[in-house]
Amino acid sequence: MLAAAGLRFSARAEGGFVVEAGAEAVGRAAASSGAVLLELRPSGGGLEELFLSLTAG
Repeated sequence: MLAAAGLRFSARAEGGFVVEAGAEAVGRAAASSGAVLLELRPSGGGLEELFLSLTAG
């Protein structure tokens, strides 16, 4: 669905995808393919990802 809409994306290890597009473009791509989005949020990691990156290794 994302590739067919011309949107660049990558899969995340914990599930889901990071899409290099705005929420409207992702929502329209999902709607046109009949997919149901259960969660759509901006990526940025947040505190949990910051903590994991600082304590990894």
